[in-house]
Amino acid sequence: MNCVGSVARSAFSVKSERFSQKPRPGLHGRPIRSRPRIRVRIPVNCRLLSKKYTGQPLRVCFLSMIVHFAGQLLAWFAVLAVLMSFLEHQIHRSLMHRTNFLSSRLLFFNKMFEHHAILHHGQYSKVFDDKPVAAGEDRHLRLSIREGFLEALPIAALLAVISLEGAIIVEIVVCLHHFIWNKIHLEMHKPEKRFFSDWPVYKFLARHHYLHHKHPDKNFNVVLPLADYVLGTNIRASNSDLNGMYRLRLL
Repeated sequence: MNCVGSVARSAFSVKSERFSQKPRPGLHGRPIRSRPRIRVRIPVNCRLLSKKYTGQPLRVCFLSMIVHFAGQLLAWFAVLAVLMSFLEHQIHRSLMHRTNFLSSRLLFFNKMFEHHAILHHGQYSKVFDDKPVAAGEDRHLRLSIREGFLEALPIAALLAVISLEGAIIVEIVVCLHHFIWNKIHLEMHKPEKRFFSDWPVYKFLARHHYLHHKHPDKNFNVVLPLADYVLGTNIRASNSDLNGMYRLRLL
């Protein structure tokens, strides 16, 4: 019994001495203390990327976040640009070329129809372009960016419930559409040899719009003629149309 007790006491004394050891002395007799390890929790996707780029987890994580955010913005921009093409098509076709319930009861929509279908197409039914006019006299050729921004606010508010990025992008798409419309529409009807007038993309859009003035029930898109091709309202140019385009140097 005494032997067992002595063995137990010796084991306890060895264990207590091991845990009661003082820090080992370093240079000049100063003790060396181990520094606590700091562990940074990295998201799963960043940990997967960090396996490929060993030693740079934080940088890779930051870059992956930027790429992911940029991808979301591009996806929203692409989807909303396509929707804007169909919205442009329907507004141009249903509100600017036809009288309807809204135009018969609201002055705003009645003016929209008169300015476009009667004044604009009445002026450019026989000629596609004429001399430039002074600023302020081209209202029937332009869209108000300010009005477009305000009209898109309800849609942006609804999108904000789902995605803040989508709400911001929808305003950017609407304002960018109106800006491009104003620039190319003025150059089509009031040419001033703007810097983009020789671009193939502009000439394609100008030919598309030229056919709209020859055939007012076709080619309703101006900026992005995707909806015309999807909905079947595009028209092919005849020989006389091609001759007119050639005289205007649109070919």
